[in-house]
Amino acid sequence: MLVLNNDGFLLTVREFVEWEYNGGRGDFQPDTTFRTWNSLPVDTKIGYVACSVYGDVVGESSLLIKVGNKTYLLHNAQNEAKSLEAINEYLHALYRKAARLFKSETGTSFDQTSLNVRLDAIAQYIENHFDECVEAAKSAIHISEV
Repeated sequence: MLVLNNDGFLLTVREFVEWEYNGGRGDFQPDTTFRTWNSLPVDTKIGYVACSVYGDVVGESSLLIKVGNKTYLLHNAQNEAKSLEAINEYLHALYRKAARLFKSETGTSFDQTSLNVRLDAIAQYIENHFDECVEAAKSAIHISEV
């Protein structure tokens, strides 16, 4: 499974998950309550990542996902952007599902693991449950098979 991002790079799902995470982190602006990215609660971090995904999907370019002989286009259908709130909600659900599966398989919760382990687990969840993830994402993102 490969993702073609807006910069024209082919990424694995793991690389894509980290790319979006870093996009969210890059948008973070410190304030008096949260001075660093690491001090943010997970829910707030996911909100920043949702903004990154939203920007990529509704921007001038689109995202392509190649799975076997199928290609999916994540896009802004006819300039009709789906809401940032819907993407945020979808990413929260995806995160919770990956966290629950990880805990059931390892006995360890996400908050007891490193960022790399969490990103690996999220990418693995997406790869292993891709069809389910695509169907769930359709409520938040325009997805077309091309």
